[in-house]
Amino acid sequence: MTNPFDFHGQTVLVTGGTRGLGLAIGLAFGARGARVVLTHRWNSADEGELARQFAEVGGVAPLIVEADAGDSADTERLLSFLRERRTHIDVFVSNVCVALPCPDPLTLRERDLRRTLDWSAWPVVAITRAITYYLGRAPTRVIATSSDGPDRCYPGYVPVALAKAALEALVATLSRSGQRAFVLRTRHLLTQSLEQMFPDEAGRLVGRLARYGVTPEQAGEAAVALASGLLDGLDGRVLTVDRGAPLLDHALHVIPLMMEGGA
Repeated sequence: MTNPFDFHGQTVLVTGGTRGLGLAIGLAFGARGARVVLTHRWNSADEGELARQFAEVGGVAPLIVEADAGDSADTERLLSFLRERRTHIDVFVSNVCVALPCPDPLTLRERDLRRTLDWSAWPVVAITRAITYYLGRAPTRVIATSSDGPDRCYPGYVPVALAKAALEALVATLSRSGQRAFVLRTRHLLTQSLEQMFPDEAGRLVGRLARYGVTPEQAGEAAVALASGLLDGLDGRVLTVDRGAPLLDHALHVIPLMMEGGA
């Protein structure tokens, strides 16, 4: 019987894959035999360190390409490069999210919203389409990473929440068009990005919410499950990994956590 979690002979493309959630997803696939392609921007990759981390999980060194997921010219160069290497993409993970804080929706600038959409939502369609065009076939599965931002009002999170809502709508549209696509949501993902997005709140609250926090490694395992074929019934839908965090949503539990000295 074929092991659905064996990805030997398959290639996985992860945008924004050299740190945080993207790297954890890449490592999860690499540990299961996949050839992993990681993209990054602004020279944010230490190739030697990344090769070491993949070796630690039993994977081969990833192929690392500097490419801005929100730049169409970079996407063309990336896919042209992969075509020259006769590489097919079996799983595409759209992971890039550029967060532009906005404490007040009334101060949101149109250009900032457009930039956030360009980086954080549109690439799931643009890159899937480019993979199909340049490499001759669509990826078997597409996974887009999202958050619970569209459902909740987090301070300063307005542009990203809008972009994530658009991303999830685009994934549903891809699914209806015949592309097997999924949304992977996380809540309280404990990464550097969380601290950057919520610098004041994170230090005070993350420690208290840690028991409900999702590690990048756990989210990586969920991405592998979505790519395995065993969850194809969720095609076009949202899978949320939250470790029971909704139990905190009731005001009687949340308010004490928000108060100074709360448990």
